[in-house]
Order: sequence, then C-alpha cells, then structure tokens
Amino acid sequence: MGQGKCTPIRQVLGKSKLILGLLEGIPPMLKGELAVFKMKPELHYGEDDCPVSVSDSFSKDAQLNFEIELIEFSVR
Repeated sequence: MGQGKCTPIRQVLGKSKLILGLLEGIPPMLKGELAVFKMKPELHYGEDDCPVSVSDSFSKDAQLNFEIELIEFSVR
C-alpha cells in the first residue's frame, strides 16, 4: 500500500465519470477512511458501459486494486 503522497482528486458522485466499483465503494466510506478496492473487470474498465476510456493497451481483463482515502466530503 501507500506509494507516497498523491494529489487529491475531487469527484462528484452521480456527476463525475467514475467506474462502477468506485460508485459502489465510496458512498459507505467515512471521512478519513482508507480503503483498498480489489475489483474484477466487470467493476472497472472492463464493464460493458464503462464511462471512463482507457488506452487499448490497458488490460481490461485483470483484477485492479485501488487505494482510496476519503479526505473530505460534502452533501449538497
């Protein structure tokens, strides 16, 4: 885990283009929580209607691991 400091990315659930695994995994997280999501292809870029494009050389059949830290959130 932890590959050093990363730049936070602001995402708006329901409006930003996110892969299915993140759309399902982020909402139950708590502020300050660190989670590792191990995703099968149908939950990441291998899903049929994936809203996020990746290069053709990217392996869409592999399990991917995402480390997510929920720094801040707001409800509007």
